[in-house]
Amino acid sequence: MSAPLIPSTFRAWRRFGWICWLLGLWLSPFLADAAENATDAASKSATEEIFGLTNIHHFHLQIAAQDYAAMEAIPYQQAGMAPNTLPGKKDADRHLGEAFLFPWVRASLVANGSAYPTVGVRYKGQFTYKASRPLLKRSLKIDLQHFENGRKFGPLKKITLNAGVLDPNKCREALAYAAFREAGVPVPRTAFAEVTLTVPGKYDREYLGLFTLVEDYDKGFLDTHLHDAKGVLMKPAGGRGTDYLGENWQPYKRRYNPNRELTAAETKFFIDYTRAASQSETDEYRQNIDAYLDLDKFLRYVAVSAMIVNLDGPLAMPQNFFMYVPSQPGKKIIFMPWDLDLAFAAWPLGGAVAQQLNWNLLHPQSGENLLIERLLADPVARERYLTILKELADTSLSEQALLKQIDAVESAIKKSVAKEAQAVAARQETELTFKAGRITSSAPTLHEFATQRCASIRAQLSKLSVSAASGGETGK
Repeated sequence: MSAPLIPSTFRAWRRFGWICWLLGLWLSPFLADAAENATDAASKSATEEIFGLTNIHHFHLQIAAQDYAAMEAIPYQQAGMAPNTLPGKKDADRHLGEAFLFPWVRASLVANGSAYPTVGVRYKGQFTYKASRPLLKRSLKIDLQHFENGRKFGPLKKITLNAGVLDPNKCREALAYAAFREAGVPVPRTAFAEVTLTVPGKYDREYLGLFTLVEDYDKGFLDTHLHDAKGVLMKPAGGRGTDYLGENWQPYKRRYNPNRELTAAETKFFIDYTRAASQSETDEYRQNIDAYLDLDKFLRYVAVSAMIVNLDGPLAMPQNFFMYVPSQPGKKIIFMPWDLDLAFAAWPLGGAVAQQLNWNLLHPQSGENLLIERLLADPVARERYLTILKELADTSLSEQALLKQIDAVESAIKKSVAKEAQAVAARQETELTFKAGRITSSAPTLHEFATQRCASIRAQLSKLSVSAASGGETGK
């Protein structure tokens, strides 16, 4: 009686297995979506823990004495090299900056209690590096995977820590990035970090101070913010992003510093852009440039730069910006700001404080900038620009919004800034810090900027509205 039960049981289990397989096949897309959503949620959670306008992290670096001594930047002339003549050239031991070679050294890092036994660390910056050279606190780049594969800090493989040596408030950079971000310009996210340093025999958990942690412009940034990790990032040096240099690509590599080699199609697209940007006639400028440049984002970039008086960039200087060149058809070039610690009327070459606080919204460029000049001469582009100015003046860059944000950030970092001042005094660096900060000693406080600049913006926009209504000339 028991023999027939065996095949019957087997058949039942086999039917059950087929049912499970079919059920799994049917459910697999839903399970995959659930797993992907869980991964995205975990990644978003980790990112939110890292970035935030008032987030403060705690980092401890330990560097061997010989490595700490080897970190000092080397001027190109001292190294027998021409400054940055080969952009894109790789050097595993040194970062090739615009004026210096920055050696990488080994260090260990403890970030918010988590240990990273072997990381790469170097100094960074150009003008700010020179200003901070006599000080212990200098801007740093930490590469968690420079010497060996390792973990990330949240979503980050690299950590950029800006010292803000020229910013008396220590928060201009974070506030400026927030202004661009809220206006719809893709920019790095930020946080703050208290950093201590141990160099055996020299420093024992010495408090360096409060740094601004800034997200890097890299493939991760492109993927997160522009959904195009294959796009090209350029950091132009010595131009304002419109220079047509002929049909040979090599001069463009030296001027625009792409982060990778461009394809033939990308090369043609970019050269065609520079030709349109620099050679088109005024009456057809917008139509020609619209095929290559994301006009709305560019006008937003210019509007925010003008409103927060960020003059250490293309408005006044041929530096401190990135360009995104898309890899996907249909996407367009985007300008993005960098190095914003001198925003809010703190650029010493921008003129007197009163002049900067009343910076002209309709002629925001200092010197020649054909891209801005010709776009704002075009009625359609000019009207869109004015709309953006009014929108921002009523929302994220209104006096009330700015003061609220300034108060929140200054309150969050108050203790850290006071602690840094005590450490500077204990190291007898007070006079050196004063000399470094003397460059921006006449800069307005952030509260002064918010009240006086916003009043100027309202007055300018009101005058423009009256002029437009009467049919008169605007922007004078």
